[in-house]
Amino acid sequence: EENADPRATQLLTYIRSHRKLHEKILMMQTIDLAALKQQLECDGIRVSTVFLRSFLEDKGVSFSQPWRN
Repeated sequence: EENADPRATQLLTYIRSHRKLHEKILMMQTIDLAALKQQLECDGIRVSTVFLRSFLEDKGVSFSQPWRN
């Protein structure tokens, strides 16, 4: 995609390079949003929770997130 957001491209590359995560997504399993964000940060990828949530929603990925009061 020519005009793709570089953050989205980076996330796609990351997901494809992490087999277990990629398989979970392909098998339509729920992804733990907080754990994924923490994993990304540990690997040097910084994206906001809002962007990550939007990215996953756009790709049709099911994710869990903590309840807010």
